[in-house]
Amino acid sequence: MGGISAAYSDPLSINFNNPASYAHFQVKPEQTSKRIAYGRVLFDVGINFENKTLHESNNPQKFSGSYGSFSHVQLGIPLRKNWGLSFGLRQLNRISYKVAQTTPLIDPITHQLIDTAYTEFSGSGGTFLPNIGTGLAIKNLSLGVTMGYLFGRRDFSTTRSISDTV
Repeated sequence: MGGISAAYSDPLSINFNNPASYAHFQVKPEQTSKRIAYGRVLFDVGINFENKTLHESNNPQKFSGSYGSFSHVQLGIPLRKNWGLSFGLRQLNRISYKVAQTTPLIDPITHQLIDTAYTEFSGSGGTFLPNIGTGLAIKNLSLGVTMGYLFGRRDFSTTRSISDTV
C-alpha cells in the first residue's frame, strides 16, 4: 500500500519502520544501578512466497509461477532500560521476469509472410538495505534514528532473433 506502516511499539517484535520503538525492548534492570540484569534479544527473519497466474480473457492458455525469496533479517538488542539498538538487512525490491513474444513479419506490398521475429525481454536483480538504528525513551516521549546504505543491481535485456520462414 505504498509503504504505509504502523508506528506500533511491542517488546516482542522489531518494527524497523519505527526506530523509536527500539526503546521498548524488554529489559529487567538491576535494582542498585542502571545496568541490565537480563533482557530479551530479538531475532527476526522474514521470507516472501508468491504464487501468480497470468491469463487473458479471450485466450485459454495461462501461465502460473511460484517463488520464495528472502525478505529481511533483523536483530534487536536492549542496551539499557528505555534504550535499544537494532541492525539487519532488508530486501526492498526484486526484479525477476522473462517474457517471450513471437511475431510474424509480413511484406507490406505482397502481404505474404517473409520471416518470424522472436523477442525475449528479461530482467533480474534487486536492492538491499543494511541498516542500524537506535531508540531512546525519555518519560512518555520515544525518539529514534536509523541509517542504512542502499545497494543492489538490476539487469535488463532484450534479445531479438529473426528466422527465415521462406
